[in-house]
Amino acid sequence: MKVADAWEEFCNDTTSGITAKDDTMRASAGYWNAFTTWLGKKSPRIEFMRAITPKDGKAYSRKLKGELATGTYQKHIRLLRLLFDVVAAEARINENPFDGITTKDDDYTSIKVMLPDGDRLVPYRIEL
Repeated sequence: MKVADAWEEFCNDTTSGITAKDDTMRASAGYWNAFTTWLGKKSPRIEFMRAITPKDGKAYSRKLKGELATGTYQKHIRLLRLLFDVVAAEARINENPFDGITTKDDDYTSIKVMLPDGDRLVPYRIEL
């Protein structure tokens, strides 16, 4: 899956169970656009989702930490982690680049989703 196609795939995924309000999805789209803009400048040759590595995730995380308030930083990372989880099978992603990045557990608006795990769905919560 191409990076350029990932957001549409994420939004159209029926197994994710995402029931976010329009405002939440607009903010989330902004987080995704910020990441892809950064990625295009840092690594313009990356065309496919599977080429994005944990090293890229950590580099983007460091960039955000230096620029954003804690809550906004966490919203970015949580959205990116969820997006990579949702498109992983279709994009043939072996390792989520944002899995090793920790976020503080604070009280934020959340989205509850069910993600496939083999032949069953497992609950997953993302704080936005």
